[in-house]
Amino acid sequence: MWPIEKWISLIDLISTDDPTIKINVFSMNKDQSASKILENKFGNTINNYPQFESVLDSTSIIQKSKIFISSDTAMIHLSDVAKTPVLGLFSADNKNLDRYKPLWTINKIIQSDSLSIKNIDAARVFSEYKKLVFD
Repeated sequence: MWPIEKWISLIDLISTDDPTIKINVFSMNKDQSASKILENKFGNTINNYPQFESVLDSTSIIQKSKIFISSDTAMIHLSDVAKTPVLGLFSADNKNLDRYKPLWTINKIIQSDSLSIKNIDAARVFSEYKKLVFD
């Protein structure tokens, strides 16, 4: 999981760049406390979607989004099927990347230089986000 501090930095960069943006946050089980932190910090910028009956229930929301940023490969696959551009955060494990990367939609993969995604910089993710959204 990418640390909450990195998500805060990224959302701050995105919302500063576009104050009208709405960011959908999906969370399950243990991630719900982190999504609540984001909702409290960013207020109306965040559309918080805690817990679906099924992960498939998120597909209609993903389908209406401009881009999907995640390290969760199940959600990346849903975005891929929904044809929503994907910005995927992956570890340096190339075998994992080859297995779980998006196949059918526009995407950019940011790969860590270690087996943890924790060292992926929010500014780098923001830079790739801008390229995917505005190119």
